[in-house]
Amino acid sequence: MKLILRFLTVFLLVVLMTTCLTQECTAESDIQGVISKAEEGAIDSQYDVGMMYYLGEGVPQDYKQAVYWYTKAAKNGNAKAQFNLGEMYQFGDMGPRDNEQAVYWYTKAAEQGNAAAQFNIGMMYYKGDGVLQDYKKAVNWHTKSAKNGNAKAQYVLGIMYGAGMGVIRDYSMGYAWLNIAASQGHMKATESRRSLSEMMPPSMIQEAQKLSRELYDEIMSQSK
Repeated sequence: MKLILRFLTVFLLVVLMTTCLTQECTAESDIQGVISKAEEGAIDSQYDVGMMYYLGEGVPQDYKQAVYWYTKAAKNGNAKAQFNLGEMYQFGDMGPRDNEQAVYWYTKAAEQGNAAAQFNIGMMYYKGDGVLQDYKKAVNWHTKSAKNGNAKAQYVLGIMYGAGMGVIRDYSMGYAWLNIAASQGHMKATESRRSLSEMMPPSMIQEAQKLSRELYDEIMSQSK
């Protein structure tokens, strides 16, 4: 009986080890398959390999390799790769920050409708990072991002309209954008909306709420 139990134990261990090795080989095969496709010019695979190296998933983490593959995908028009490159240059993942490169790649992604890139390039114009400070261009990019549903852009746009930064001061428009951002859970927008409403007569608040509904309907129609 003991001999049989010992045999079964050894057998199960062998099965488990074989299964683990098989799964590992399959995973390695999948990774190599993605890399091979990337090397052959598959744009989505180039982006995927960039992500693998950036996160260290299935390969050693290597930001230089991530930039290499992201750049290939980005030059082939992949907006997600363009956005990720912008972030890596902006935050200095490879060393010193390079805001000019960040602006370049954010703009590429933003022009393709990437809401996060539109927000980031808007903030760079707002702050003057890598570009000359330009509130009008900041409003332009934040408006695009806000209409693509980005709550952070909606909040900043509300602040800019309320303060008259890059636009003629418009409390109703500022309130409307803050209201939409607040409806998405943006906490600062809720407080800013309250502060702005204290400077508005009831009739203007009613007008702003109507405008808010119109803008919200426009955003929802674009997302369909």
